[in-house]
Amino acid sequence: MIRTFVLCLSLLGLAILLSSAVMSFLALEDESVEEGLQLEAEPESAQIRSSQGSGAQRPNRPSSSADLMAEPASGSSRLSPSVSSAIRAQVSVRLGEFIDTLTGDDQRRAKVKTALTEAYEDAAQSAASSVNVSDSNFVVNALESILDGDELTQLETFLEDSSRTAFVDTYSPQLDLLSPELAASNKRLLLDTLFAETYAATNPNGNLSSDTSDFLTKQLDAIRLTRDSIRGAVQGEQFEFANDFLKEQEAGLNTALDIFSPAPK
Repeated sequence: MIRTFVLCLSLLGLAILLSSAVMSFLALEDESVEEGLQLEAEPESAQIRSSQGSGAQRPNRPSSSADLMAEPASGSSRLSPSVSSAIRAQVSVRLGEFIDTLTGDDQRRAKVKTALTEAYEDAAQSAASSVNVSDSNFVVNALESILDGDELTQLETFLEDSSRTAFVDTYSPQLDLLSPELAASNKRLLLDTLFAETYAATNPNGNLSSDTSDFLTKQLDAIRLTRDSIRGAVQGEQFEFANDFLKEQEAGLNTALDIFSPAPK
């Protein structure tokens, strides 16, 4: 369920979300949140099924990523064990190639891996505790005391490139399905522009916002900016084909926004 919203964090609900995402580490938020929900969601689902037809009220819906990532048993803002475990796994899988390129011995590479893991945990923790830090480059900045200037630049480039690859791999098949008549050059322009706007608005390597509605709204803004940006280069029927894809993403995001917005009192 959560995977649908985060992979489409403009359906890309980012990542991910993801940022989400939310796609490189938008995928991180997607997978870790989904794993974190597995133990929690089943009893609630059973409760919902058993109460159908009885007039029972629906349970409160999640209003933020903090609701999904916090430790449910204690009521505190600590990350759930499944989220922490997913972060460690994703750092190994998605950043292992970068870590292996670093100079120095295995001890230094292990130190960098630990620092990266802690940076993503801190980013998720800030969301779980409803503390938003406006630092879109949070992860890179957290490594300033360990990596030199060239390595920090390499890390920043690696993170963006891996995000772009994951983004294109996710959206190319969707674009082919929804707008098969769109020319190949226009497909590249659309995806490149949508990625650039999405990454700028919801960098998955920065602090995660605890306000899911705000995160989804930024995704919608990225789609609007993409539409405006390509309008001059993609015209006529070709623009309509591109816009069909963008409207489908907006529909998914608006559905997610409705679910994660606070219920009226």
